[in-house]
Amino acid sequence: MDALRAEIQRVCKRELQHYWCPGRIEVVGKHTDYAKGRSVVCAIDKGLLFGFADSNTDLVTITSCNFPDQTLQFDLKDLHASIEVSKSGFGLYACNVLSFLNESIILKGMDIIISSSLPPDAGLSSSSALVCGLATILSRHQDNFSLSIDDFGRMESGKFVATRGGSQDHAAIMSSKPGALCLFEYKNGTVLKEMIAFPTELLFVVIVSGVVACKSGNALELYNALASAEVKEHRAIHESDFVVPGVAQALKTRNWHALKSFVDESQLHAERVLLTTTPETKWLVDESIKLGSLAASVFGAGFGGSVYAIVENLNAETFMENIMKSYYAAFSNVASERCCFSTFPSTGAMYIN
Repeated sequence: MDALRAEIQRVCKRELQHYWCPGRIEVVGKHTDYAKGRSVVCAIDKGLLFGFADSNTDLVTITSCNFPDQTLQFDLKDLHASIEVSKSGFGLYACNVLSFLNESIILKGMDIIISSSLPPDAGLSSSSALVCGLATILSRHQDNFSLSIDDFGRMESGKFVATRGGSQDHAAIMSSKPGALCLFEYKNGTVLKEMIAFPTELLFVVIVSGVVACKSGNALELYNALASAEVKEHRAIHESDFVVPGVAQALKTRNWHALKSFVDESQLHAERVLLTTTPETKWLVDESIKLGSLAASVFGAGFGGSVYAIVENLNAETFMENIMKSYYAAFSNVASERCCFSTFPSTGAMYIN
């Protein structure tokens, strides 16, 4: 986080406040939030840091250190016109946030600078973190106004992105605690049902496949078709009622055989029912098991993105070296950036100062 703060300070020399929004891992509960089911998720130690300060103008200016060629500027006196010229790239999500908030509060001028340590389009919820962060800081001065987890989900799925999404990612980003997995239920809005301590002798290793499937771009039709079908999907009910509590119990009792069995079932749902895996992500799951991980699965929207593997702390460095060496040998033609990193369940969104 210090590196992100230094990057923001390099861009803007004035004194800023800071807000942190992490990425997330969906452990089990694939697309179950659409079906009002349950899932187990956690925040990770990579994410977006927002530097911000009120301005004395009617402008909301948003700058990204990661995309310096795209600075967004919204004139609050003519927000509709500003939105029309900003509907591209990460501007799509900013337009959704401003459009949503403008219906409920009086927006004020602000300068916002964002720096990210999340690999882009990797299924780690960088877009959800962007929405949560922008909405929180833009509305923070409003008395008698608060945003629910489901409001964040509605914002991200607004008309300028047009995904039919849920609120699972936003729940993980806003509510996670260090060292714990969160079990959420989505039956009557998003509700945190349980915090599950993650064993300290384990780590998540996230392997970014480099297969890009941005849900606001080339995967939009597939993503929306899946979201619509999941409302009546028996698979989602089974994963919510059987796999999710099974993983929670396996972690509590440190039953690694049961943990693998339940995560394997979730992975099979992705491969055979949801059809959200690619040859690369399926291979990474299989190879992770061969290399000694306790459990492994794809996660996120699918159609590319990342895989997680649960490994013992002492074996993490060796595992990461071996998995990347094998992946490059097996798939030399993946053009986009691929990488891996280890993480422990981390804190959710918070003000830094």
